[in-house]
Amino acid sequence: MDFAIITISAFIVGLGFLVKRNPNLIAGYNGLSEQEKRKVDIEGLSTWMRNGFVITGLATPLVYFLVGYFGYQQLADFSMMFTITIGTFVIAISSQRFRNK
Repeated sequence: MDFAIITISAFIVGLGFLVKRNPNLIAGYNGLSEQEKRKVDIEGLSTWMRNGFVITGLATPLVYFLVGYFGYQQLADFSMMFTITIGTFVIAISSQRFRNK
């Protein structure tokens, strides 16, 4: 399970850097017209998403190993899914502020 946690976390961190480098990977942004894309602060949005994915990717194994260290292994197994879900919701909801420059 430890290898899976680290692999998934590395994937999430890598996804963050990939989104910063290529903003068209952002869901919804690539489907906008050029006029609508001009209304989006893409530099701020891609930076925000990169930071959010990196924090989520680093928090996932940290929470998993801390909860497991205190003896709650079943809760630790659930914490990975919980951390990724919460991180994704925070990123998605808070990214709406970059919509209208």
